[in-house]
Amino acid sequence: MEMAGIVCYTGANIITKAREIVDQIGRPLELDTDGIWCCLPGSFPENYEIKTTHPEARKQKLTISYPGAMLNIMVDKHFTNDQYHTLANPQTLSYDIHSENSIFFEVDGPYLAMILPAAKEEGKKLKKRYAVFNFDKSLAELKGFEVKRRGELQLIKNFQSSVFSAFLDGQTLEDVYASVAKVADYWLDILFSRADNMPDNELFDLISEKKSMSKKLEDYGNQKSVSISTAKRIAEFLGDQMTKDKGLNCKFVIAKKPDGAPVTERAIPVVIFQAEPAVKRHYLRKWMKSPGITDFDIRDIIDWDYYKERFGSAIQKIITIPAALQGVSNPVPRVVHPDWLYKMVREKTDIFQQKKITEMFATKKKSDVPDIESLGSKENKPQNITAKVTKKSGNSKREREKEKLPEHWRDKLGDPPIFKQGKAQFESWLKFHKEKWSLQRKIRQERKTSKVPA
Repeated sequence: MEMAGIVCYTGANIITKAREIVDQIGRPLELDTDGIWCCLPGSFPENYEIKTTHPEARKQKLTISYPGAMLNIMVDKHFTNDQYHTLANPQTLSYDIHSENSIFFEVDGPYLAMILPAAKEEGKKLKKRYAVFNFDKSLAELKGFEVKRRGELQLIKNFQSSVFSAFLDGQTLEDVYASVAKVADYWLDILFSRADNMPDNELFDLISEKKSMSKKLEDYGNQKSVSISTAKRIAEFLGDQMTKDKGLNCKFVIAKKPDGAPVTERAIPVVIFQAEPAVKRHYLRKWMKSPGITDFDIRDIIDWDYYKERFGSAIQKIITIPAALQGVSNPVPRVVHPDWLYKMVREKTDIFQQKKITEMFATKKKSDVPDIESLGSKENKPQNITAKVTKKSGNSKREREKEKLPEHWRDKLGDPPIFKQGKAQFESWLKFHKEKWSLQRKIRQERKTSKVPA
């Protein structure tokens, strides 16, 4: 337990330090326990290729990832174990103490695009949900979405399996969201048309949900859920022997009746629609508490508003809310924005928005502002200020720097230190070479300016 705590604590600190570095040069997108997704400028150096002429080198070229090396230097500086013990003599139990660090970053990518959803609640963010694409437009990684979950609506799975690739179309934000809106509208048309042109078996596959019972039905007691209600109705329809064992697979749809009842009481097992007509009519009237019902078509039984809301929630997270936050008008008008988002959009686009008082005034130091009671006193009267110009003798600043610069950096710094293992030795070696690189840059600049004709 203690070691697990140390590992988690150290990993969290490493990711926090990595984000501080990324914040200075780019933008972090997603933080995980073992990595960080970030967006870096296109001009930022990616890989360096070093050539060696050493006869014993395995490769003549060595490629170094600059972002990876940058993060690994941070890990080595802050997270090296300087008191690592290695057993030297098992008989005397003597140990050798040295520095050890086996933690390092590896860079994956770059990738073409990363799609992140938004939360429906104000001020919240969805964690560990993203889709990443390679430059050949193939899906590199998909995490956290319903398309990978068991038992989710097939309607939402089909939508998500096709909507992410649509984000790669178009050249502007408007073009991109117009492309993904076509995918959403295709599946919305099925719901708003009540699937008129779709066979019943395809409709069941599209809107039915599957839940597995991890325990026996009797073990749940008085708990309420859609899967428990479905299991009870399966036992009522097919017999109690169906629910004696755990692992029962409950497949159900949500009916619109009884009116005003919670969703847990409106779950109808799909298997009832495969029963004989008389048996189906009997149990549907009983479960929906509608003895006078005569139309038993699945399209007149299911709650279309429930499925529109479920599907609209997925569209909001992936399309409409991110579009609004990026200044794009709602690409799927049939899915309305949440109330808090309307307010945020109005505040951003309102040209008559009242300014805050802090935007109209700027703060000054207390010493610069005179006391209102002493405005007429002699101390606060403006004084005449005269400028004094003094002619400097001697050479200019550039000429003085030129006189101080040596012909070669060795003339000023001497021979470089020998590189040795160890943190103190490395810092001394790096400090010398930083001074050398700075001096070399100044010498090169001075030589360039001296060649320019007057």
